[in-house]
Amino acid sequence: MKSKHIKIILIVVASTLVLFCLTFGLPIIGGIAASKITALAGCTKGSFDMPPQCASSIINDRFAPLAGWVGMLLTPIFFAYLFWDWLLVWGLLCAGLFLWWNHTYMREQKEAQYTYPFGDPSQETPKSPKSKKMPL
Repeated sequence: MKSKHIKIILIVVASTLVLFCLTFGLPIIGGIAASKITALAGCTKGSFDMPPQCASSIINDRFAPLAGWVGMLLTPIFFAYLFWDWLLVWGLLCAGLFLWWNHTYMREQKEAQYTYPFGDPSQETPKSPKSKKMPL
């Protein structure tokens, strides 16, 4: 794979990580987004003192605590507590993609600057030997 393709994949993965963190990690916006996710999943609407209840354990475990009023105020803390494993894997994926991109970019640069000791074989044209005149 060329380094520009890896760079595009890295930019997409890193920007989705940033958007996910901004969507669910900011105080008011994270609570509103989490309540929309729980509503789309078919959860019961939460009350003032109780977060929404869901049949699905992933939605209930991850997004329901963010949807309550306490979750809206403490969203960054709840976000880090509830999604630490996803953020860790996502960050490691970004780091691995960066290292892979860096390795292929440096290899491409090295290949572009390589000089052959006797000239580039792809540029060489066969030369006919010149005849030297011998002095009499």
